[in-house]
Amino acid sequence: MIYLLGLLFFLFPVLSAGVLLRWRKEWSRRRIVLVSASPLAALIAVPCLLVFVLTFTSTPRQCVIDRCDEDRDTALGGLRIALAGFVGGVLTAGGTVYLARRNAPVPEADIFT
Repeated sequence: MIYLLGLLFFLFPVLSAGVLLRWRKEWSRRRIVLVSASPLAALIAVPCLLVFVLTFTSTPRQCVIDRCDEDRDTALGGLRIALAGFVGGVLTAGGTVYLARRNAPVPEADIFT
């Protein structure tokens, strides 16, 4: 399961960077890389942040024997996975954008305008 998640973290940014390179030619390299790497990381980070905040704001009566500590640790693990996936996505999308823009033909300049 974790390998499938890792594959998604590296494959999705490459595909979305390719789509953004085709449809958003005026965007900067940094914007394309960050937009293509962030959706999957946000999809994992938002529920983990929600669990993390809920365990800190719960009363001692709601926490049954160390259950809140376990949930908090699990949420931190999910945040680490999201951060690692975001960094991996930035690297793969950055490589995709670099290779695509390096091999792109340069438009000829009009000398009469």
